[in-house]
Amino acid sequence: MEILGITAVLITVVGGAYGFWKKFIVPRLTIEKLKRLYAFVEDWFDTIDQSNISDVNIFVLNNKGNKIRTFIKDNGLEYYKMVFTPEFRRDFLKYCGIKEELRGNAKMFEEYSRCPAKGIYVSMFWGFLEQAFYTFKEKYEQKDQETNFADVEMRVKLLKMYTKVKTS
Repeated sequence: MEILGITAVLITVVGGAYGFWKKFIVPRLTIEKLKRLYAFVEDWFDTIDQSNISDVNIFVLNNKGNKIRTFIKDNGLEYYKMVFTPEFRRDFLKYCGIKEELRGNAKMFEEYSRCPAKGIYVSMFWGFLEQAFYTFKEKYEQKDQETNFADVEMRVKLLKMYTKVKTS
């Protein structure tokens, strides 16, 4: 009878520790990984932003892009889904200067963030961001009127807001 009581207490303690770990520790670890990811993306973006688009060093940019892909894969972020809550979407649209009455509009969020309102996997997010830059670069060099750097910049700002990275 005493062994059953000790076993029950032990199971309760282990279950409680696991629940605590799952609820409080794991999300913090993931957000820290996402903040490190943002630091890599910001470095990649700064390489673009600090140069003339035609003269950007593609070798350096590709190297940084490969490091980001490796970081995503090595840290288990490949299939982590960035979920955008209605509150987050409203805050993002507020940041973009959208009128308050339009901030609840999911289509408006998608238009400005260049991401699905329901969320996106980190690996897909990075792929879309990288592709947006190369598309922009190609159109820029062809002097295409459809050239829009916001396709790149707004995704970087979205990641920054999502990770709650503060600027100094």
